[in-house]
Amino acid sequence: MLGGVSDDSPAPKPASSASPARASAGAARSGAASNPWPFILLVVGICVAGWFLLSWMQRNTQLQNCYQSGRKNCDDSIDPSLGR
Repeated sequence: MLGGVSDDSPAPKPASSASPARASAGAARSGAASNPWPFILLVVGICVAGWFLLSWMQRNTQLQNCYQSGRKNCDDSIDPSLGR
């Protein structure tokens, strides 16, 4: 024996391809989504953005129609329900 080294020391363990924690996390993701909130928030965000875009386009269309009819005071300060 040289320097206290013996032949019966344990051999190093081979590296596994995937740890058990990673394997169980991958198995949970393979099925249906476990958390639907990101998808719901995305759909709600798209709907809100679409509503703002639609109202902006509608407002611009009304202004364009007003200007094309020859009027010069096409702003929000005039209420069309007053009949003036």
